Amino acid sequence: MSFITSIHIWEALLPGGHVEITEFEFPLQFHDPETARSSALMTWSANVIEGASRLGIDLTITKNIATLLKDGGFADIEESVSALPIGAWPKKKERKELGVRLQEYWMETLAAFAWRPLREMGWHKEEILGLLAKMRTEICGQNIRASMHVRTFCARKP
Repeated sequence: MSFITSIHIWEALLPGGHVEITEFEFPLQFHDPETARSSALMTWSANVIEGASRLGIDLTITKNIATLLKDGGFADIEESVSALPIGAWPKKKERKELGVRLQEYWMETLAAFAWRPLREMGWHKEEILGLLAKMRTEICGQNIRASMHVRTFCARKP
């Protein structure tokens, strides 16, 4: 089953109808990869992607969505990307506010994203809890400047 048929886009649209898909993109992006190299956020990102892959879930699918839409018969495919900061580290007020909102989202959801993939990777409960605690500290701090890319795809059914 393909990505397109698995979410029934094609059947739901009349000819000329449009679809918009917006997805978070993995892995996380770091503004200073050298500083982030040994961070809990980088460890989490890499291991959750690998663990999800072992479970048959491709968290990096955003790199393929435009091709999947084209292969599914869609036309006029447009793609845009936005970098959303995680945390209050940006200098500009509106970016800082956005970062704080995404920080709140991450604080609420990072454990839910982590458990199953990290267990699949062989991590034990104590290791996961330790990583999550370090991540919360990094997300609320100013040293690790992470962003999450969000990709938006728009396409038309001919």
